[in-house]
Amino acid sequence: MSGRAGRWMTMMLLAMLLSLQACARSVPEVRHVAVNARFNLLIASDASGFKDAVRGRVFDHYTPSGNVEVVNIGSLKTRKAEDFDAVLIIDTCLGWSRFNPSMKAFLDGAQDPDRVVLFMTVDDTEWDFTYQGVDAITAASTIEDEARVAAVLIQKIDQILQARMP
Repeated sequence: MSGRAGRWMTMMLLAMLLSLQACARSVPEVRHVAVNARFNLLIASDASGFKDAVRGRVFDHYTPSGNVEVVNIGSLKTRKAEDFDAVLIIDTCLGWSRFNPSMKAFLDGAQDPDRVVLFMTVDDTEWDFTYQGVDAITAASTIEDEARVAAVLIQKIDQILQARMP
């Protein structure tokens, strides 16, 4: 193997190891039950400082009036979209790995994908992503943008809840 190919292979292996280490950090699973809850919201996410901050803002916004369950994204395989009024999925899209297989299985099984909001952190914020009829909101993981991103996600979730509430 040439020196250039060896360096490339080493860089790829290092990137894979760093990615696996990031994925190993899991989201603390929480279930908040509100008195007289008006809706049930599922938030499934992987973890990072940025995603944790965005997820926390969304959680805090909805807990006064609804039941909110937060799960690690790998737990999606045990959930059904139809069991919730709205679902927020927060994932990372890496060019070479696409997205989490649990998310793919969840979206493949969703009978009503209109209740799902998909947020993907990406390097290329101009990239548009759609899967199973769900258009993803994309943004870079920039801490300065956490309030703006959370506001966009809350607006999308509010639209879903308003359409589903009598």
